[in-house]
Parts: sequence; C-alpha cells; structure tokens
Amino acid sequence: MNFKDFKGNTNEALIKMIKDLKNFGINVAKNCRPEHLQVGYGEVVCHLIDELLNVELFRREYQFLQPKFPKEDDFPDPDESGFQDDDPSLHGTQELHGI
Repeated sequence: MNFKDFKGNTNEALIKMIKDLKNFGINVAKNCRPEHLQVGYGEVVCHLIDELLNVELFRREYQFLQPKFPKEDDFPDPDESGFQDDDPSLHGTQELHGI
C-alpha cells in the first residue's frame, strides 16, 4: 500500500489512521491492525470500506426506496405484439451436418 506519513513511514501512518477511525466512532476499526490494512485487500479492509460507506450514507440521510416494477398490464400480449413464433426447426429436433 502506498500510504506514508510525512516522514515516509507506512506503519506509523496506518496506526494514526486506525486511531483516527476509532476516535471518529468507526466500530470496525477496533479489529483493524496495520498489517491488515497494509495489503489493501481482505475481509478487514472490506468491512472498513462498508462501514465508512454506511456512515456517509447516514450523514447524507440517504434512503433506499423500494423498486418500482411495471404492472403486468403494461406489457403487450404476445399474440398482439406482432412477433412471430419461433421457427420449429430451431428447437433442437434436427441434426445439423450429422452432429
């Protein structure tokens, strides 16, 4: 991970970041260790990103709404739509060149 403090020390920068996250109230930071974050991937990193995203969504008062599905009446009847039925030769009953 290319994350360094002003003196070029990666481990000290990660320790400071974890401390700041704990002070900010991020619960996942309690399980974080510099060696977990230094690789930049893994379960701890994913949980941390998820928690930070949840905090930001809460801060913005974001609300997930129920999806709006179209009613069945909105779809045209297949018989009236003008589409032709599939070619019966395309249903796998014939062999093609001996296959």
